[in-house]
Amino acid sequence: MKLLVIGAGSIGQRHLRNTLQLGGVECAVVEPDPQQREAVAAACSVPVFEDLDEGIAWRPQAAMVCTPSHAHLEPSLRCASEGIHLFIEKPISHSMDGLDELKRLVEKNNLICLVGYNLRFHPGLQAVKRVLDEGRLGSLWFAEIEYGHYLPFWRPDQDYRKTYSAHRDMGGGAILDLIHELDYAQWFFGKGTPISAVGGKRSGLELDCEDLCVAMVEYERPSGMPVRFHLDYLQRRYVRYCKVVGEHGVALWDMPAGSTRLYLPTAKKTPEALDGTVLSDFTDFDFNTCYIHELESYLRAVENGERLPLSLGEAIETLSLALAIREKMHPLQSSV
Repeated sequence: MKLLVIGAGSIGQRHLRNTLQLGGVECAVVEPDPQQREAVAAACSVPVFEDLDEGIAWRPQAAMVCTPSHAHLEPSLRCASEGIHLFIEKPISHSMDGLDELKRLVEKNNLICLVGYNLRFHPGLQAVKRVLDEGRLGSLWFAEIEYGHYLPFWRPDQDYRKTYSAHRDMGGGAILDLIHELDYAQWFFGKGTPISAVGGKRSGLELDCEDLCVAMVEYERPSGMPVRFHLDYLQRRYVRYCKVVGEHGVALWDMPAGSTRLYLPTAKKTPEALDGTVLSDFTDFDFNTCYIHELESYLRAVENGERLPLSLGEAIETLSLALAIREKMHPLQSSV
C-alpha cells in the first residue's frame, strides 16, 4: 500500500516514523516548506513532494492530512474526490464549512476516513469505558473533565506564538486545541448539548484566542447527564483527568498520576475503598503507543475493511459541539 503524509510538522513526522516502523507500507510526503522537505528527506529517505498535485500523481491509496487545523479541508476534499482513503488529524477542521461535501464524497466513493482522536486508544480511558459499559457505577450522576497545561511548555523547541495553537483563525484556542476531551466524552456519553460556558483570554500570553474555557454540557447517555469541562493553556502544573460519579462509586482517570482507579466504597474504610482499585497502571506507558494502535486500526480498515473506532459523523459532531461551546461562551470581564 502507498501512503501519502500531507504536512511534515511534528505530528506528520510522528505518523511517518510510526508507519515506517510498522513496515509493509510505502510512504511519501507533501511539504511546501523547503527546509522541512530537506530535513524529512534526509531523516527518512522517502519521496518528498512540494505540492499536493505531485503527491496525488504518486498514486497513493491512502493519505494522512497533518497540516494545521485550518488547512485540513482543502487536501481532504481533493483526496476524497480522487478516491484516496483519509486519515485527518484532529480536529477535522476549524469550522463546519465544507464538511457536508467531504462526508458526501467519502460516502460516494466508499472511502475509509478516520479522524485522529488517539486517546480512544489509551489504556486508562479504555478502562473507564469498560466500567461504564459494564454498568459498574450504577446510575451515572455527573462527570468532571479537566485539561490544563501552560502553552509555552507544550513544545519546548518551538515558539508557541508561531504555532496554530495561538491563532484563532488557524484553529487555535483551548476549546478546539483540547478537543480530545470532548471526543472521549462523546465516546462515553453520546451526543452532547452545551448548557453554559465562560472563558476568554485571561493571561498575558501572546495569542488571539481563548486560553481558558469552563463549560457545562448535557449528554444523552444517561438522559440529562451533566459534564463540566475545564480547558486551559495556563496551568504550569500539568493536569489532565476525567472523573465519572455514579450511585455505586467513582471512576477516575488521572493522566499525570499514570492510573485509572475505581472507587466502590463499602461500609468499612478498607484500603481499597479509600485508595481505589487500580484498573489501569500506565506509569511507564509510552504515549506513542496510542498513535501506533491508532495507525494500525486505520491501516487494517483500509486493507481489510475492518471497522473503524469512530465514524466521520462522530468527528463532525464533536467539532460541532466545540464550536457551539465557543459560540455560547460568555466572556469574562477580567479577561485581558
